[in-house]
Amino acid sequence: MYNGAMSYPCLAELLEALHDAGQLVRIEPAVEADLEVAAVTQRVATDGPALLFGHVAGRETPVVTNLLASEARICRSLGVGELGELRARLEELFDDGSPHGWLEQLRGYAGGGPLRKFSPRSVRTGPCQQVVRLGRDIDLGRFPFLRSLPGESEPVVTAGLVIAADGKSGRLVIEHHALRVVGRDELAPCWSPHDGLAELFATHRRRRTRMPVAVVLGGDPSLLAVSVAPRPPQVDALGLAGLIAGRPQELVACRTIDLQVPAAAEIVIEGCIEPADGPAGPGRVAVSGGRLVKRAQTPRIHVTAVTHRANPVCPAMVPGDPPDELSVVRQAMGRVFVPLARAVIPEVVDWEFPTCGASGQWVFVSIDQTQPGQAVRVIHAMWGFAALAASRLVVVVDSEVDVRGPLEVWAAVARHLDPARDVWIERGLPGGVVGTADQGGTASRVAIDATGKGPGLSSDGGEAMPEEIIQRVKQRWDQLGLAEPGAKRWGRAS
Repeated sequence: MYNGAMSYPCLAELLEALHDAGQLVRIEPAVEADLEVAAVTQRVATDGPALLFGHVAGRETPVVTNLLASEARICRSLGVGELGELRARLEELFDDGSPHGWLEQLRGYAGGGPLRKFSPRSVRTGPCQQVVRLGRDIDLGRFPFLRSLPGESEPVVTAGLVIAADGKSGRLVIEHHALRVVGRDELAPCWSPHDGLAELFATHRRRRTRMPVAVVLGGDPSLLAVSVAPRPPQVDALGLAGLIAGRPQELVACRTIDLQVPAAAEIVIEGCIEPADGPAGPGRVAVSGGRLVKRAQTPRIHVTAVTHRANPVCPAMVPGDPPDELSVVRQAMGRVFVPLARAVIPEVVDWEFPTCGASGQWVFVSIDQTQPGQAVRVIHAMWGFAALAASRLVVVVDSEVDVRGPLEVWAAVARHLDPARDVWIERGLPGGVVGTADQGGTASRVAIDATGKGPGLSSDGGEAMPEEIIQRVKQRWDQLGLAEPGAKRWGRAS
């Protein structure tokens, strides 16, 4: 099992490293949390550095944006040179010869399983509780939660990890969700019906029991990466984050609720959802891709405490036109988690979450097709995978197509698509399932089977150049007087 480099254990150390590397810009003039921080971030976009706004007007805490908006910064934050190193750790997990199945291994409690060494450990105190605010001292308006588009109805917590305990298994359920700030001490989580936390809340409501919830901001970036990654809800997020970080996560008990949270966090918001409460009022939230989505019938989290470091920095993931930060992280972690995709759906060769697809709402997947109709089975398996249920578009191609090259994917669609045969549309879904809905409150999603349908399944439509001709042309390239492909000037200098 991997025992090499580790991720940064806290946000402050990562910010210092990025500053030293010229990948962080400190902005000292006061900037408004209402739209202005987002406008600056959107203009910098993914080509620019991380941005640390030292003075947010009317707020007590700095905010950092664009933090993980490039693959290079994601790798740096996770302590690796390239994403392939993380993917290799997962492949090693599945190839270790353990008698336990892949799901038991990733649940983290299989006896002697490889994730056991990365199981979280409890500590008595943590930096996230250097300051504790209770009762009348709770005011979410102290923090620089942003409005990112004019149509947003309230400020939104965009980089929060929402944590609750599964009463049956005892494990912590950790998911990334936006949360509307609907009051001085109230939040409304923007989860969807298929999310694990939404299902957990439905169980609490049926039983008429209070649901303790914590919202965590900052800390070890590996936990955010795992929470954004496509993974089954049964997977132990803390153990998997430990595997990626190279060390176990440290947890500390909350002050007012029966939960544990990452001790290295910047800010922790503790609260509970009362089963008898009505939902928060409807609101509009900006999502990846620069769209506004109406959110209704979401519960209220009553905040019971806010704890934080002595000098916290609040992270925010600003939604905007692709590629925004969340879509970049989702794409990167999708590439890391290919071994998990193969474990769930054996036909999968590779998958890609293109940044133009707004944080995972588009998925390109290549498969090893051996039987007619296999692509259709994969499509339904993908939609049945909770982490992919929100995908509005799934495109399935043959194994020889590079899903990381959009032109190759669309060329396969152009070559193989019969619209009457190869397009699958599901209509009438609840609007929350795919994050967008029509005026009737329902939504739809579409899949395209762009695989070959001929005798060889993947060989119809187009012929490949014979290999002997390809090699002959390569050998004669200099003789033909041409520069190497990709050079700015085709003809050789005389």
